[in-house]
Amino acid sequence: MSRCASLTENDPIRIAANHDENRLAIALTAELGGTNLAMISSGPPAGSRDLAGARARARDALAALLPEARAGGMTLGLEAIHPMRVVTGCVWSTLGQANAVCKELGAGTALIVDAYYVWWDPDELIGVAIARHQEIFGADA
Repeated sequence: MSRCASLTENDPIRIAANHDENRLAIALTAELGGTNLAMISSGPPAGSRDLAGARARARDALAALLPEARAGGMTLGLEAIHPMRVVTGCVWSTLGQANAVCKELGAGTALIVDAYYVWWDPDELIGVAIARHQEIFGADA
């Protein structure tokens, strides 16, 4: 299932609201019998140029959701999206970036590989090979 509220907000009220919405997405996915939920981070908050901060907040938001996802047998999927979409789409532009977060957070995370978004990545095949220690639960071309 692919349904996710922004993981990169810097306003505490929006962070809490998005966390609740993402918890609901985990519950809804489980209710529908799904085991995987795509977590597309979104870009940095409006007006922000702090990509490193947005990536850190996205990682922290995923870490906060993981206990609930793990308890429900859910895997949270991270997808790298072409850097031209970083403002509106996703703060991870390469498989290596997304895989580093999966590796840090551990069980309950996996990569989603979509050739449409990562075809340009010169290390794409290396990223996929490195990710073999992790589950890759989605692939699309």
